Amino acid sequence: TRTDFLIQFAWTPPKPEDPLMNKEAIDKLNKDVQDAQAKMIGSVKIPSDQEVLNVSNKLSDATDKKLEASFKQKTDALEKKANSAKTPSAPVAPIPTAIPKK
Repeated sequence: TRTDFLIQFAWTPPKPEDPLMNKEAIDKLNKDVQDAQAKMIGSVKIPSDQEVLNVSNKLSDATDKKLEASFKQKTDALEKKANSAKTPSAPVAPIPTAIPKK
């Protein structure tokens, strides 16, 4: 036979927001850390998200330009090679357009 199970869930009301995790508290903490870093001699400055994004975009743009230049150089070389193959150095007999009947 089959056994029936009763599953019950205990509901608890949601907790109010943690006062340490609200945006104002986090912004204040970030400002305090930046002020403390500015006061310390020889401290390492932690870059902001926007600074990291700007540097990343500059590096990506530079890499894209190098790749495009390399691609253009290689395609130009292939075109030059293809064009030189089209111009024969010795005369070539014309290719017949139709096969002669016997």
